[in-house]
Amino acid sequence: MVPTVRDAGHRVDKVLHDAAADLAWRLGVPLRTKSASDASRSRVVLSDGGSTHWRNPLETAFYGAAASPETVTHPEVSMIEFADVFVTGSEALIFSDFCTRIITDESQSDVSRGKARRPVKWLSRREKG
Repeated sequence: MVPTVRDAGHRVDKVLHDAAADLAWRLGVPLRTKSASDASRSRVVLSDGGSTHWRNPLETAFYGAAASPETVTHPEVSMIEFADVFVTGSEALIFSDFCTRIITDESQSDVSRGKARRPVKWLSRREKG
């Protein structure tokens, strides 16, 4: 595969992001976290949490014996609207600025502070929406 100008641009962006992260780490610039409820403009509940009861009739037919029913619980699903945030890296981490990361759920707390790619404002693209 032949490298393209676009590939070179992505490499330069990566080098600049990594350099900014390294400099922030060396200077001891803190990475604060903020909850989504503190940073959001609005929040709309799309689906209430609850549970679903599954009887498994196909499993019963396949095995010839009554399969035990399963109950699956699911959390509330909501849509959160933010104003002027940065979304970075393959984990789609959300930042309000270079020093503040927004945590939308508990799974994002597992991403180490060193791995979080902080946004570099002058390298960012603005998306409509």
